[in-house]
Amino acid sequence: MKKIFLLFFFLVSILSAQDFKLKLNLAGEWLFKTGDNLKWLEPEFDDSDWTKIKVPSTFESQGFEDYDGFVWYRLHFDVPQNLLNEDLILLLGSIDDADETYLNGSKIGETGKFPPERRTEWTTLRAYPVPKGLLKTKNNVIAVRVCDFGFDGGIFKAPIGLILKKDFNIKMTEITKPHRSAKELVSSNGLTAIVYSVENHKLISMYEHIYKIASPGNYTKNIIHDANFIVELDGKKYDLSEIPEDEVSYINGTNIIFANYKKLGVQIFLFAPFQIDAPVMVAICKINKKYRQSKIYFRANTIYGEITSEDILSDVFEIQQLQIKKVIKTKTVKRSDGTGGEVEKRVFIAIPSSSTKEEIQKFSELTENDNILNDEIKFWNNFIKRPNFNLENLTKKEIELFKQSLAVIKMAQCREKGSPYGQILASLPPW
Repeated sequence: MKKIFLLFFFLVSILSAQDFKLKLNLAGEWLFKTGDNLKWLEPEFDDSDWTKIKVPSTFESQGFEDYDGFVWYRLHFDVPQNLLNEDLILLLGSIDDADETYLNGSKIGETGKFPPERRTEWTTLRAYPVPKGLLKTKNNVIAVRVCDFGFDGGIFKAPIGLILKKDFNIKMTEITKPHRSAKELVSSNGLTAIVYSVENHKLISMYEHIYKIASPGNYTKNIIHDANFIVELDGKKYDLSEIPEDEVSYINGTNIIFANYKKLGVQIFLFAPFQIDAPVMVAICKINKKYRQSKIYFRANTIYGEITSEDILSDVFEIQQLQIKKVIKTKTVKRSDGTGGEVEKRVFIAIPSSSTKEEIQKFSELTENDNILNDEIKFWNNFIKRPNFNLENLTKKEIELFKQSLAVIKMAQCREKGSPYGQILASLPPW
């Protein structure tokens, strides 16, 4: 099961590198040059005409669009006297794709492989031990040789700096303990991807495609950047984006994001349904406790304007006008005992793709499906059964991990017709 764990970990999360206790922060302005020349590793090399660039950040975002291949980074820095005798680690965050790193002319580490072998390790934290006696108080030089194989490249993610070896070991021990390492949960149906932020307790993305670049220079748009439910319970309003969930995860073996507010008796379900071959999001809010009065609201900010609970089903047919704020339906269910109050609200949002009459009809049928949540769970149960895996010798936890790993791979498979059809993404949004 170890291989399955590693695959699942890679697809849904990049190692968290926050809160390292750096003794010397080296993030900021570095020197940069495209090309490849081993003379550039020498501390005495004259780099006065090199370009200044921000680290960490991709070099494409700083004036070097569409460049792939070798680049070099250099940094001149001083070190306090009290650090010279310490056991230190140089952290260079994450580098896309491979690197060799030199300190004062000596190679101290490498990660990935340069051409012709070409092995990317863009998710790997660079942590290179600093040999004793190599540092000095004045004018130290770091030279990093980087090769970018495609798309974004460079030293793009913190932490950048020197850390005591003992502090680094403590942090790595913390990171490798079982804990939630993914700050976002992604749901995809191979046509769109939605992203729920565990830290912000709300939806932060709905992408028009599941891949990052539609064509050279044409990046996939984030249609929705802020959305959540608000509930009113016996006259008091609760913005769920301001309240930590008691539980937030996937319904096991599915793409359904589940957030549970036990004290309030409120549950949230978010998913991109496989019941329709279109970029659609379903958001469901359920109130399980009895209140004298209850009301559910939905709000979202999109690149086309604001969506509210007041948009109605008839607006669905304006999908051809590309007005996403009109493409929504809410459904409420009253209590059967007559005590009053909404107990469920459903929101459907579609991004226009082909905008055919057939697609519009299927979307309308989807909004009328009272069993939409259970039908999505059935789809995933059938998907897991189809390969006929033998899970008899696995523990309950291993089976859960196996099912969710398959679900992530399924979510990462592009179902959009055209050249990307059938491809598996290297990583799901937010990339």
